[in-house]
Amino acid sequence: DYLHPDLIPNLFINSPEDLNGNGSFEPWSHNEKRNPRTLKIDAIGGIYGDFDDQDQDGNGYPDDVIGWDFTDQPLNIDALNDGSDYETPDPDPFDQHSHGTACAGIVAAATNNSKGIAGIAPNCKLVTLRVFSGSGMSDDKDIASAILYAAENDIRVLNMSFGDVVLSTVVRDAIQYAYSRGVVMCASAGNDGTDKAHYPSGFSEVISVVATTNADERAAFSSHGLTVDLG
Repeated sequence: DYLHPDLIPNLFINSPEDLNGNGSFEPWSHNEKRNPRTLKIDAIGGIYGDFDDQDQDGNGYPDDVIGWDFTDQPLNIDALNDGSDYETPDPDPFDQHSHGTACAGIVAAATNNSKGIAGIAPNCKLVTLRVFSGSGMSDDKDIASAILYAAENDIRVLNMSFGDVVLSTVVRDAIQYAYSRGVVMCASAGNDGTDKAHYPSGFSEVISVVATTNADERAAFSSHGLTVDLG
């Protein structure tokens, strides 16, 4: 959620795509003035947006100010949820599922602002790569595309708090490429409480992390096994 007050200070801003040059993300047309809090048209007190459908930095993703929405799902349960963004990749990676927002907050929530929580790495910057729809749907192509984006755009650490018991060769190839480019990748070990193979955490290039309790013990629901690295 790029509107979350605990995350706004730590969003990465891609300067060439920040058309109004104010160091923040305004996901609307450069010809429109909107209120940055309500996102409503405000011709008097509003500010111009960052979107002009032009690829200012030449990376193949026009208007990617804070990242990209790779979600490209066919008609599914999201179609029943009015307003759900599930069908077309675009530069507006708003989290409609909330899971990514929670993970981002644990990592990089701003500190000393009397709001929410404090992240464990509050000095890092967050690049938003959305691969799941509002109902939690995704596919190998979307995930692999996001990994390639990370590798090609100098993202240093990639968090993947999701997974499947099915090994995807498409995702595996993307991970191997990202690893060759020096990207540090971590992923959840899984939440089924077994030692079954789980991916992408099961790939050797990925740091597999189990869930733990406040007593620093493995949570009962957390997957485990030989591929786990941290817990």
